[in-house]
Amino acid sequence: MVVHSLITGDKVRIGVIEWRPDKKRYPYPILLIHGYAQNNLSWHGKSGGIAPELSKRGFHVFAVDLRGSGFSRLKKIRYSYTFEDFVFKDIDTAVSFIKARSLSPKVILAGHSLGGICSYAYTSWKQENVFSVITFGSPVFFGRGVPAMQIFGKIAGFARNIPLSHLIYFFWPRETFMKVLGFFG
Repeated sequence: MVVHSLITGDKVRIGVIEWRPDKKRYPYPILLIHGYAQNNLSWHGKSGGIAPELSKRGFHVFAVDLRGSGFSRLKKIRYSYTFEDFVFKDIDTAVSFIKARSLSPKVILAGHSLGGICSYAYTSWKQENVFSVITFGSPVFFGRGVPAMQIFGKIAGFARNIPLSHLIYFFWPRETFMKVLGFFG
């Protein structure tokens, strides 16, 4: 296991952990993306885990710590990061690094909960970088299902240049917004 320190386009340091297989058996590396209030330890630990197990089986495995967690802790800015930051900065930086490091044109995104939702959004934005998406406990359907996801994908593509999440604070408390999305029941 090796920890890499990357700098995103907005000058935030994020951690990417790498497990290199002894014998690579699969062409595409896997990027593991943790859920809300988690970090890279979702994928490995003292007694093993999915990341080292996938590596033993021949996958080149990476796990990103999204800003504010694990090896991507923020020193000054506290809770001022957004979903857009996770997708358009952290994951995009990690994917670019992984493609260069593994010499692969695409990656497999595997996300748990929020990490899966980030995977959907990233794939709708830069599908040319993604071979496949695997999610664990991540909702696919919002409201009426696929049409809603297509709308969210279009909004996410438009919103990448507009910090809409910052505007929500002025009009709608974050907890209420998260409840509407179903994060707190």
